[in-house]
Amino acid sequence: SGSSFEGYLEPTCTAISLNGGGTTTFQSGDTEGTSINSTKKSKNADLGIEDIKVFPNPFSETATIRYTLNEEGSIAIRIFDFNGKLITTLVDATNQPKGQHNVTFDGSKLPAGMYHCRMTTKNNVKVIALSISK
Repeated sequence: SGSSFEGYLEPTCTAISLNGGGTTTFQSGDTEGTSINSTKKSKNADLGIEDIKVFPNPFSETATIRYTLNEEGSIAIRIFDFNGKLITTLVDATNQPKGQHNVTFDGSKLPAGMYHCRMTTKNNVKVIALSISK
């Protein structure tokens, strides 16, 4: 009670942002249950990331994650399986420069299925669904 969670779903239903961007707010109420408010805003502004693209997606061997940072700062990019187990850390930088960056995820040795790419900046977290098809 008294806690809140903010998140949003991208129009493609492949990305979720926690505590930033356009939000759908879920607030726990007392005996009245749960109230839901929905608003649309710029989805990546609070994250400090201007643009995020994963291609190809789905993929069978490798995927490229391209992102543009609005400012210099810390970022971590980690891949998790569907059960939340850490598969690999692709980026763990404390002072990555502003601008466009690419990182490659090699999923060739992983089984087909859904994975999650979690991007963490100093202000926020964004989760993108990745699909490996063999």
